[in-house]
Amino acid sequence: MPVEADGAPISVTFGFSPAKDAYYPGTEPAVEFTVVNTQPSGTYVYDDLAYMEKVLNVSAHFSWMAAGETCWSNVSAISEWLEPDGAGVGIYNLPVPVPTDLTAGTYSYYLIVEYIAHTAWGNITYYWGGDVTYHDFYVTRTAANEPAVTYAVSPDQDDYRAGDEAVLEVTVSNPVPAGAESDDVFPLRVETITVMFAWDAAPVETDVSDLSPWLEQGLDNQTYELAFSLPEELAEGGYGLTITISFTLDAPWGEEDSTSDGTVYEHAVTVSAGPAVVDLAGVVVASALLVAVGAGGAVLYRRDRRRRSREEPNGGKAATQTAFNGLIGQAYPVIRPTPGEHFPVQRGFIYLVKEKRPVTAFAMFNDAMAQGAAGMLVVREHPDRLRQVYRFDAKTILWLTRRAGKDHNDPTELSLLSLRISKFVESAERAVVLIEGMEYLITQNDFEAVLRFVNHMHDFVVAHDCAVIFMVDPRVLSTRELALLERSAKIVEPVEPAPAEAQVTEKAEA
Repeated sequence: MPVEADGAPISVTFGFSPAKDAYYPGTEPAVEFTVVNTQPSGTYVYDDLAYMEKVLNVSAHFSWMAAGETCWSNVSAISEWLEPDGAGVGIYNLPVPVPTDLTAGTYSYYLIVEYIAHTAWGNITYYWGGDVTYHDFYVTRTAANEPAVTYAVSPDQDDYRAGDEAVLEVTVSNPVPAGAESDDVFPLRVETITVMFAWDAAPVETDVSDLSPWLEQGLDNQTYELAFSLPEELAEGGYGLTITISFTLDAPWGEEDSTSDGTVYEHAVTVSAGPAVVDLAGVVVASALLVAVGAGGAVLYRRDRRRRSREEPNGGKAATQTAFNGLIGQAYPVIRPTPGEHFPVQRGFIYLVKEKRPVTAFAMFNDAMAQGAAGMLVVREHPDRLRQVYRFDAKTILWLTRRAGKDHNDPTELSLLSLRISKFVESAERAVVLIEGMEYLITQNDFEAVLRFVNHMHDFVVAHDCAVIFMVDPRVLSTRELALLERSAKIVEPVEPAPAEAQVTEKAEA
């Protein structure tokens, strides 16, 4: 094992970046070497490089590696000659891939720095380290994730009566716990929601996996709506409930299933005295339990007995527009397509599609591509997961994520995103860009920064004769924020279909 040679000393300090108490399998921290040339300059001057030193390689061996195996990096192309007497300081990074299948525990390691000293008698190669073993590299498989759960009961009222129907709105978020770094919190997806009502003998488990997106850390959240009935002979008083969430964690070492501790809410539902209509004592709420995604597009329950029909121009249909061919179409303030209705996209405009899930936005994007436009997608959801739900065939796809990788874009790097969009549009004769992750961009930056980005796109599409489609869930923005975004775009507000049951009821009553 090489050791430091006499006559050509250097001083080396090191640390791990990012600096953490423990590291996850599947990640790649770096050893950061700081090298100082402590060689005294002396009195004999051979040439300008006398008594100077240059780092060639840095390497490390960890105890999970095979004997003699190291990870190393040749830094000779970027290192500079370090001046003597402590004046020369160099910093060099060595990535350390932590194996995905590594078990939790403490691992030892040793480090080596290879360098050359330029002396009066020529260049001589030396080594630092290799003779000291350190024992403080900790690996953990325990993530900081624990979903935050809040609830509301709708209709919102002070008390209910036995036999009433209501909806439990369960909101799940993926927060960054106090004291944890955002890098320690990974995307999670809700699989099941288990609710235990105080009047029930058994908990009710509802599978929501088909409706759940991946929740990133921070302000990302999802609301699930669970319909239930209060038993007909329920006594007067306050009733609590317990909510437990089972979820899948997308950790660096792979997907892992976990369950949150049950959150207990005392007196969640207050019941006032009321006569029982039918003797249904002991009704199990599970038989009435349905679920819908609050931020999604699928609706699997009906809250109202009837829904008032929308009064829209042309029966809710958008006015006829020109196809994606550069011609000028009819201008109007708001476009309200009905489900399944397609309308052409015009070049020279940006569109703001206000919907919970990007159904209409993808329909517009696909229609523009069918007319000969080259398509670029910028998405928050992983493209492979989007393909399980939506149909698209984009020429270029960028994934908004903090993870480094090909075709990845850090959501905080709006200038880089703008540059990539510009290069794509300039390389195509006709182009359409769909940006699906507006809410995520706002949470990772701030609204004013994203507004500047949208305004830039407004000027960009006119100059480059292309189209940009922004999809946003209007529920996550304030009225002021929506109004500011709407000033730069054509507004698209898809008309939601009335529930089939409501339509049947209306016909029967007519």
